[in-house]
Amino acid sequence: FKDANEQVTHFLALGEDITARRELELLELDARRAAEDALAQLARQEETLRVTTDNLPALICNFDTGQRLNYCNQPYADLFGFDRDAAIGRKLTELIPESVYSIEPYRLRALGGESLNYQAERFGRVFEVTMTPAHGPEGEITGVYALMFDVTEQRQAAAALEQALAAAEAANTAKSEFLANMSHEIRTPMNAIIGLTTLALRTQSPVQQRDYIGKLQRSARDLLGLLNDILDFSKSEAGRLVIDPHPFVLNEVLGTLTDMFADAAKEKGLTFAIEVAPEVPQQLIGDAMRVKQVIANLCSNAIKFTAAGGVQVAVAAGQQSDKRLLLKLTVTDTGVGMTTQQTERIFDAFTQADGSTTRRFGGTGLGLTICRRLLDLMDGEISVESTPGQGSKFVVTLPLGLAPAVNAIHARDAAGTSAGLRGARILVVDDYPLNQEIVQAYLTQAGCQVELASDGAEALLRLSQRDYGAVLMDCQMPVMDGYEATRQIRRNLRWKKLPVIAMTANVMQGDREKCLAAGMSDFLPKPVELEDLLATLTSWLERTRVSSAPLSAPVSVPAPAAESAPAVVTAVVPAAAASAASADFSALVNIDLEVALHATMGKPDFLRRILSVFFTSQSTFAVRFAEARKSGDAEGATRLAHTLKGAAASIGAAAVRDAALTLERTCKQDFANAEIDALCEAVVEALDPVLAGIGCCLGLEGSQGDKQVL
Repeated sequence: FKDANEQVTHFLALGEDITARRELELLELDARRAAEDALAQLARQEETLRVTTDNLPALICNFDTGQRLNYCNQPYADLFGFDRDAAIGRKLTELIPESVYSIEPYRLRALGGESLNYQAERFGRVFEVTMTPAHGPEGEITGVYALMFDVTEQRQAAAALEQALAAAEAANTAKSEFLANMSHEIRTPMNAIIGLTTLALRTQSPVQQRDYIGKLQRSARDLLGLLNDILDFSKSEAGRLVIDPHPFVLNEVLGTLTDMFADAAKEKGLTFAIEVAPEVPQQLIGDAMRVKQVIANLCSNAIKFTAAGGVQVAVAAGQQSDKRLLLKLTVTDTGVGMTTQQTERIFDAFTQADGSTTRRFGGTGLGLTICRRLLDLMDGEISVESTPGQGSKFVVTLPLGLAPAVNAIHARDAAGTSAGLRGARILVVDDYPLNQEIVQAYLTQAGCQVELASDGAEALLRLSQRDYGAVLMDCQMPVMDGYEATRQIRRNLRWKKLPVIAMTANVMQGDREKCLAAGMSDFLPKPVELEDLLATLTSWLERTRVSSAPLSAPVSVPAPAAESAPAVVTAVVPAAAASAASADFSALVNIDLEVALHATMGKPDFLRRILSVFFTSQSTFAVRFAEARKSGDAEGATRLAHTLKGAAASIGAAAVRDAALTLERTCKQDFANAEIDALCEAVVEALDPVLAGIGCCLGLEGSQGDKQVL
């Protein structure tokens, strides 16, 4: 209050209690802050949930009962191609029009309370879908949740695994069938060989013996073909099949096919024809042996699977340049034919059109596989067209080189001797008289001029004194072996292109490569087949022809430093056994007569000479081996076993050959092995009856039951 002078004399104070209001304000502030924190936390949780679901390996969505989208993660929106934020609240049928067909049936079932699992495809992907009902606070159904997993890769992996398992099972089944068939295929010719051998030994009739021997030869060749298939397949699996291109004459290759199959076709009442188009060049460059092998396999199959009609081989020229020719070979038959399914797998290993044990036709199931692999190596192709009951047509296309025109030295004369060998001077290097005599007889009959050497050192001496068209080189010999002799030959420029062809009983894996690495030109396994020997020599002489002047007077060759067989051996049946010349071979024991006659060109007198050489050279085997064993001469003992192995193979003494092979291998591996003495005894046990039989057959002295003494 104020007085008259406007001075404050009193004042009035009023008080109000605002405690409650202040507390309310503070509570309101706290509530606001708590709400803001809750909203922030909710936002963080929502963001965490969004990030988490967006990065899950699944597609997630939630629709209400009216089909409106409540939520989905980004992968779901990406798959169906819409903006996630803009899509919230929109109907499923607007977002995914086709859902009325693909999703709606499952959504309705989920709204009915059912949880579902099903598979769906979208944009080439496969999804496993789980759809469940969404529930509200009171347990009511408010919509559906869908969870989708992309299982495309898993399904593909599972399908691939299933396919691989099926392929493995099929391969296992095919191999099992192959082994069962192989047992049958081996036993069939073996049974024939054993049975026919027994019959031939028991009969005295030359006519019957010749018939049995002819059948024996066919069975033996069937068995040899079977083993060759297995070896070629093994080589192809190991990547060791070798292609050796060289000049050859096409008609000569085709002519051998006629020799091989004309009689077989005639026996079945089939026609067999080879037609060569006039424009096809004759002088080609390629692996003639492999080309023949492919065509021969196709012809053999065609004849085997044809009961009536015939087999035709057509040869035509495809694209041609100055240096290359695409040769087209077609083998057509009128046989049983194949279905489409069979033709699709006919080139697979261990596969035959009919693989059952009750099949009508034999075979290994490897021939066509080998053909395809050989053609792959030669950049060729093979295809087949076939109709069941009407026959098959195999078409081979093969690129070959064009060789310059050569003299017609491949023409055959009436006696069947290759003119390409006539007059050729050949040096045969072998320490064993029996091998020398057989090869010398083969080559002399073919018109060659033959000289002999007993070891590598003697071969080098003879080469220094005159020219030769080719050298046939044994590998294991005393003084100097064939490997070292060949290496020295290759060091001399004069002999750089001289064909040196290995002849060896070493036919294990790597032996051919060892010969080629030493510089040898080619490889012939012992016992040497006449046809292979002449074909190989003709081929190499054609490539590097050396003038063959008449033989001059014999050259005096000094005796080698170590004991070796003489260069020339003439085996004579003793006069006391004059009747042996006309006797049969029934006294022979454990000798396959068909093999022995085949090795001696079917000539009994020649066989008697060879048997005499074997008897003379091997009667002292046990004594010589024991001396080598006592003196620690591992190389000499190994060579003795090696020589016996080859000699026994040449006369068909299989038991002796096998025992000598085991002995040779053991000597090579460990000459100190105590088992060697027992192995030598096994050789002698196999050898003694063979020598006794030869002695009785030829009337040789010291053959009446005498045994070798270790």
